[in-house]
Amino acid sequence: YDRLTGKQTLEYFANLRGGVDAAYQQRLIERFELDPSRRFREYSKGNKQKVGVVIALQHRPELLVLDEPTSGLDPLVQQTFFTTLREAVADGASVFLSSHILSEVEKSADRVAIIREGRIVKTDTVEGLRDLAHHQVELRFAGPVPTSEFEHLPGVSDVVADDHVLRLRVAGPITPVVQAAARYELLDFVAREPSLEETFLAQYGQAPAEVK
Repeated sequence: YDRLTGKQTLEYFANLRGGVDAAYQQRLIERFELDPSRRFREYSKGNKQKVGVVIALQHRPELLVLDEPTSGLDPLVQQTFFTTLREAVADGASVFLSSHILSEVEKSADRVAIIREGRIVKTDTVEGLRDLAHHQVELRFAGPVPTSEFEHLPGVSDVVADDHVLRLRVAGPITPVVQAAARYELLDFVAREPSLEETFLAQYGQAPAEVK
């Protein structure tokens, strides 16, 4: 409602719930640095999004269903949002969050569902989904690189030897690689854990998708 102020908008939706805790509402307004005196039509996209976030949170719902909730919010406000969201979860709320920003999902979700072409194709914890992707592994040995010992291990591909350094990709658990490397004089072992985005792209390619 463009003619209402931010405060009037919050009060309108609060009344639909039979009222809210005014002190908690004010804390949210202050936390998100929202100017409640301005008319809604005067707000920037980010401030309109702040109003929506406060409306969603102000009555302390048991279930929050959030679709791209950080759209238009600057990075500092996004941090504030996720802090507030974690507090809501700690108080017993359940949260369904839909986002195309995989880094958001990675730092906020306990369980993740990947939707591709309108169907859920995978549901797991963040850690469980990471195991789907390839790890980039680098092994540094004291002596000659035992390439043949790694080429046929399950999940291993793209094995490249350079002097006493062995580089390879590992799909799934890296335990077999660790066990094989332990049989030699190993000077260094580096394994880079994939991000959730790398996990998704490795498993499902570039097709449009949504993560919840």
